[in-house]
Amino acid sequence: MTLAACRNDERDQSQSTTSAQTYFTLDNNGEKIRWRGQKLLPGTRIDNLSNGEPGLVGRDFVVTSSALPYQQLTPQYTITQIAGDNYRLSATATLDMASEMARLKAMPELTLIELQIDYSPITELPQY
Repeated sequence: MTLAACRNDERDQSQSTTSAQTYFTLDNNGEKIRWRGQKLLPGTRIDNLSNGEPGLVGRDFVVTSSALPYQQLTPQYTITQIAGDNYRLSATATLDMASEMARLKAMPELTLIELQIDYSPITELPQY
């Protein structure tokens, strides 16, 4: 499992010879990921455009915070302290992870936000 920090949400329009495809992208800590469809759900196949690897989106974020806003997070997540000011937020339901990333980034208490992306070989990736 590789964790990658997400940044800005951008929209890409790509044309194929047979039909138009809409792709959406996120900048994951300098590595752009791309997926089809408007929602980035757990289990969505992504392509890492920076290293050419495919992967699957997981249900977790890792965040860093010295004053974690528990009340704003507990309805959507199970929270586990990893070490020090680092926490794992495990989604309790299927969420649009791109929208959630934007929501989490708007919380000033969170200084780092990382989205779980599994880059295991596609034949070995888990089902979410």
